[in-house]
Amino acid sequence: MAGKNNASIDINLVTNIKDQTLNAAKQAVERHQKEGAFEGAQGARNLTRIQNAIAQIANINPASVTNLDAFFKDIKKLLDLIDKNALTLKNVSAEYKKAADDLTKAQQRLDDAKAQKSQALKAKQQAQQNIVKDENVKFSKNGKAISAPQTVMEAFRGGTLTARNAEGKSITGAALEQTLRKRGYLNYEAADQELQKATKNADDAAAAVDKFADALAKVPAATGANPAVKQTLDETSAVRGLVDKEQNKNIENLEKDVKNTDDSFKAFDATLKKQETSLGKAFKAFTIYNLVLKTVKRSLHEAVQTVKQLDRSLTEQAMVTGKTRAQTYSLLSSYQALAKATGATTKDVAEVATQFMRQGKTAQDSIKLTEAAVSAAKVAGISATESVNYLTTALNGFRLSADQAMKVSDKFASIAAISATSYEELATALSKVAAQANLAGMSIDYTTALLAKGIETTREAPETIGTALKTIIARMRELGDYGKTLDDSMDINNVETQLAYVGIALRDANGELRSTEDVLNDLGAK
Repeated sequence: MAGKNNASIDINLVTNIKDQTLNAAKQAVERHQKEGAFEGAQGARNLTRIQNAIAQIANINPASVTNLDAFFKDIKKLLDLIDKNALTLKNVSAEYKKAADDLTKAQQRLDDAKAQKSQALKAKQQAQQNIVKDENVKFSKNGKAISAPQTVMEAFRGGTLTARNAEGKSITGAALEQTLRKRGYLNYEAADQELQKATKNADDAAAAVDKFADALAKVPAATGANPAVKQTLDETSAVRGLVDKEQNKNIENLEKDVKNTDDSFKAFDATLKKQETSLGKAFKAFTIYNLVLKTVKRSLHEAVQTVKQLDRSLTEQAMVTGKTRAQTYSLLSSYQALAKATGATTKDVAEVATQFMRQGKTAQDSIKLTEAAVSAAKVAGISATESVNYLTTALNGFRLSADQAMKVSDKFASIAAISATSYEELATALSKVAAQANLAGMSIDYTTALLAKGIETTREAPETIGTALKTIIARMRELGDYGKTLDDSMDINNVETQLAYVGIALRDANGELRSTEDVLNDLGAK
């Protein structure tokens, strides 16, 4: 749409409007200076605003104008500044100034309404162009084929729209609405409604301009502007009239474009009717063949891109593992089988396997880890890269082998399913504490359950819960030396005393520190 509109812009017209505007503005400034309109601080500010606006118009290159609405807006902004300055001259009556101000404001509202209507027209035309004319789905009303957006939506809202798929089966209810949505008819309806609102606003604004123009004309001549003001308003009014004329013409052109698009749908309806004849059936076969050919071409292009990406991943695997390209390509069948089993693409599976090989994993271990990571990504709704990071942290932290990767992923999923947490929250929290928990002799099952309880009870961020548990474990591990004083002046005697106060023994019968899990279990029960 934009390209078509820009191509029709007349450079000579833009140059003419620009020159007339600058000429009227410069002459008005000279007259106003002689009248003393720019005296004082406020006058100087007005002069600066007008001069800046003049410079902005002067710098416009007509050949570079691609949006007439924006160009008209800049022109009218300068004209408004000049008119407003003219009406501030001392010998303009209050009655005349009020009437002129009212007209200026009404004109500004009309300008805004016209710009909104132009945008609404463009949006409607774009919505029309985006509608999919799908011959596999036929719409009809009272037995007559229809496809024009306005007709289809009126029939749909009126309950008289009939739709059938390529097999001749009826499409009704929610499926019909979804069909209309996919093919762009609902977007068209919304755009059409916005255009109706914008058209009404523009009509109302135009009526207001006429009203205030009549009111200004009725102000007695004796209360009118002095000659300098009158000449300024006459000149700027002439330029404004030219801009209004071209702006209206631009809107008319847009309306013609929208009508032409509507006509194309009518022609399409006629084509559908012709398809009932032998010639129409032949045309339909050709159209379907053409669509199939385009689909095949697109599929081949996508396949080429996929092969390139796969080759890049397999080449990188050869580099990081020291294998030959032939050896890494022998893994392709395993990737394809894994992709089919997990519902992922072969390309995605190969990329995940490459990430594990970068960590120094063997090809066999990488495949096991990839299966767990890709499956987890699907279940948790996270990216494959995030899944790789979470799984790597858990396995490395608890020194688990690749064979246990799927079990770890299942633990996250099962705990998330029975607690007020998610797979991603558990994995994130565990990534903060895994190594410390393992050193403290805590199992992954116990640690994950503890984190889940903390997250669902406090609803704090998983990073916060994981870091808090990490700090607790670190403190308890520092108590291995009896009598040792911690950084916060707390010693083991005091810790043991406090635990004993609530009936918890820090040491066993042999005087050795009990396991972290046992102490935390006892403390939790209290």
